[in-house]
Order: sequence, then structure tokens, then C-alpha cells
Amino acid sequence: MLESRDYGLLWTGQIFAASAMWMEQVARNWITWEMTGSALQLGAVNFVRVVPAVFAGVFAGVMADRVSKKKLLAIAQSWSMAIYALMAWVVLSGGLELWHLYVSTMALSLGQSLREPVRAAYAPALVPPHHLVGALSLNATAMNGSRVLWPAVTGLLISAINPGFAYLTAFVFYLIVQVVTMSISNPDAPEARAKAGSMGGDLVEGFRFVFGHRVLSGLLFSRFGPITVASGFQILIPVYAVQVLGMGAGAYGLLLSAEGLGAIMGGLTLASRRDIKQSGMIALVGGTVVGVLLLLGYFMSTFWGMWLLLVGIGIGQVAFSSSSNAAMFAHTPSHMRGRLVGVRNQTRSLVPVSHLGAGALAEAVGAPVVFAVIGVLSLAIQWGVQLWRPETSRAD
Repeated sequence: MLESRDYGLLWTGQIFAASAMWMEQVARNWITWEMTGSALQLGAVNFVRVVPAVFAGVFAGVMADRVSKKKLLAIAQSWSMAIYALMAWVVLSGGLELWHLYVSTMALSLGQSLREPVRAAYAPALVPPHHLVGALSLNATAMNGSRVLWPAVTGLLISAINPGFAYLTAFVFYLIVQVVTMSISNPDAPEARAKAGSMGGDLVEGFRFVFGHRVLSGLLFSRFGPITVASGFQILIPVYAVQVLGMGAGAYGLLLSAEGLGAIMGGLTLASRRDIKQSGMIALVGGTVVGVLLLLGYFMSTFWGMWLLLVGIGIGQVAFSSSSNAAMFAHTPSHMRGRLVGVRNQTRSLVPVSHLGAGALAEAVGAPVVFAVIGVLSLAIQWGVQLWRPETSRAD
């Protein structure tokens, strides 16, 4: 995959964009916890991401089929870069208030919602079809693997210096992202038929296409388990670090890094395979692993026990996500890929709802119980869809 110059540049940009995202997320969650001491507020700050994510994401998918993906990426990345710069100034100047976290979270969610459907739909245009699973696995490795280093670094910045430097570093990373994006030679100009209809008509066509296809609809709904519901555990990690382990920001960063290490292990394993069959079955196994390990989180009371469990969750999530995405692209014509990603990303756009629910429940019963609840729900959704659409596990 990386022998393709343009894909290599896209992947490099993904690494730096993901690194910036994780640094901001760690800083935001820890600052919120320190300011409020409330798991509910922690969930609420993350919940506001859902508003721009739901509405902007689907239209970004439509635009990805109608406009040069390179141009759209540059615009969305410029927006995020500006928000990181503003937040670095606010935090370092000492003027940070809780409302800044709410507004900046919404603004960054808007940028991500516009950027990610375009980036995801760009990759299939830059690699041959038989390398697609590997390319998507490398994308997932870049996104999740960034958690190996940067959450730990951010934890140290928070403990030793000032969380504002996390935002400043994210801004610098986005300067690099813009440079490598503008170096891509293939802009992936849209096909003529992709621009034939209206925006609204294209949006409706995208939903009809996905929901009218048995395999695609099954793969889509299965994501509500290992992606939407299961990701709620991430909001519990700072609560777990403080309330269960009695530790601080350093432990929080290291626990997030464990999940990233698992993502690298799973992503590189899939990327090293030249020709992967039975993507649907790999997704089923990966998602099941995620649910079972979350359920086991109820019993974890030591740092290293939870660290190892999170490594396993990272492996399972990247296996599920990469394989599910590859199977969906395999059943989608090229002129519909942007809209497919826009519809598919609604499952990720609703993750803040899971964050809010996890935070509210943790306030009442504690983080370990919520790990178990999330695990059971994730398994119930994925296997319920499997019984409803058994062909999803047979998809290549």
C-alpha cells in the first residue's frame, strides 16, 4: 500500500491528524474532570460532539462524491487547525472556562465530521482493490495507533507543565497535515454522474442504497455494537484511573496508550496480509472479542490487568472496523463511496450519546459496572444483527 506515493501521503496526514485528535481528547477530558469532578459533566462535554457529527457527516459524504477530495480535505483541516490555535491561546493565557470546552468540542467535531468521510472515501481511489483491506487497516492503525505515544505524552504535559501545550502541539501537527495533503497529486475528481443530481437527492439516494442492500444494512447495524455502544468505555478511563486505581493523569494517558498499542498490533497484522478473505467473519470475531473483554472489565482492579485488557480491546476494535469497512466498500460502486461513508459514519457520530450514558451511569453505580453493561449491550447488538442478517459474516 505504501508503495503508492499518494496513499503514503494520505496515510502520513492521517497519522498527524489522529495524533492531534488524541492529544486534544486526553487534555479535554482531564481538564473537564479536574474542573468539575463529575463523570456526568465529562459525558456531557463529549456529548455535544453529536450535533455537528450527525448533521455534517452525511452531507460531507455527499460532497465527497461531488467535489475534489483533496480540496475538501484542505478546507476541513484548515478549520480544525484554527480551533487548535485558539484553544492553545485560551488555555495558556489562563482564561479557560467550562464553556470553552463545550464550544471547542463542537467546533472540532464539525471539522472531523467534514474530514473523515472524505479521507475514508479517498483511500480506495489511491490503492488497487486487492490492497483495500490492508490500506483500511493501515488507516485504522494510524488513527488508533497514535494512542500509543500521544496520550502518555499529553498526560506528562498535563502533570508537569500546562495542558495548553497539548493544543499547541496539535496545531503544529495540523500544519504538517496540510503540507502533506497539498502534496497529493491525485485530487480524485468526481465522476460526471456523481454531480448530476441535487444534494438532497444524492443524500436520499445514499440512504436508500445502503438500507436497501442486505449485506450493507447488516454491516451498518452491526457497527452500533462494537463501535457506537462499546466506545462509551473511553469516557470511563479517567474516572477509573482516579476512583478505582487512585492514580492520576499519567496513569490515564498510559491506559489510553494500551488501546492504541492493541490497534497497532491488529492493524499491522491485517495490513501484512496480501489478500484477505471473509472480511465479514473477521468483523464478527473482532467485535465479539471487544464485547467479551469489556464485560471482563468489571473484574479488573489493577493497573496492569486493565492495561492488558485495553490492549485486547484495541486489537478487537481495529479488526472489526477494518474488516467491516472493507466488506462495505466491496459492495459499493465507486461513485457511491462518499455517501456510503457518510451514512456509515452515523454509527460513530452517535458515540457521544454512549459517552453521555456511560458518564451518567458511572455517576450512579461506578465505572466497573458500566464496563460490564457496555460489553453486554455490544454483544447483544452484534449477535442480534448476525441472526437477522447472517449473510454479513459471509461477506468478503
